[in-house]
Amino acid sequence: MLVEGGKRLFKQFGVMLVSAAKHPQVKTAEGQQFIDWVTGRAGPAVTASHKIGGEHLFFPSIGTSTPGADPSGDCAWAMLRPADTQRPGAAGQLQRKAKKLTGDTSLRDPPPGCGTCAWVIVSGQADVFITHRTNAVIAQRELPSLHIVALPLVLLVGVAHGLGIREAAPASARAFAQLCWLQRRRSHSPGTALSRS
Repeated sequence: MLVEGGKRLFKQFGVMLVSAAKHPQVKTAEGQQFIDWVTGRAGPAVTASHKIGGEHLFFPSIGTSTPGADPSGDCAWAMLRPADTQRPGAAGQLQRKAKKLTGDTSLRDPPPGCGTCAWVIVSGQADVFITHRTNAVIAQRELPSLHIVALPLVLLVGVAHGLGIREAAPASARAFAQLCWLQRRRSHSPGTALSRS
């Protein structure tokens, strides 16, 4: 192999519906059905499984926040490391392919009124964006067509947060702490990925 992963070799594919107003012979319903398949759950699975000589040819573009500049990026990159337990070398491959799209001051900001995670997906910068669940929920409120996907347990990393209450705190502070404790016991997945439907 002479070159791998070079920017000049990057070839991104897209799909769009031809305008029926300009081309009346277009089968709009069938075209939309194909687009829904390609961009839904089935299409990417078929594309990702395509191999020649045992090598995968297509990969979804993965986005994360920037490690070292944003805690969400630190967690996302920590989640990539255990991939080696499933397939040796997978973590390094994922880290080389993952784009650091948010969290660093040198990166572009989203347009006014648009949240960062939703913008990264909508603007086509990534097919999948790995982030904290709270960020994913906010992005899905902005763009309901986004899907929140729980990551496999093997990829989850623990994030320890604490809550301190001063001794003279009002009863409302203690009630808040109790609520947090109850919510924590109900358990949730700390790692999620966003993808567009």
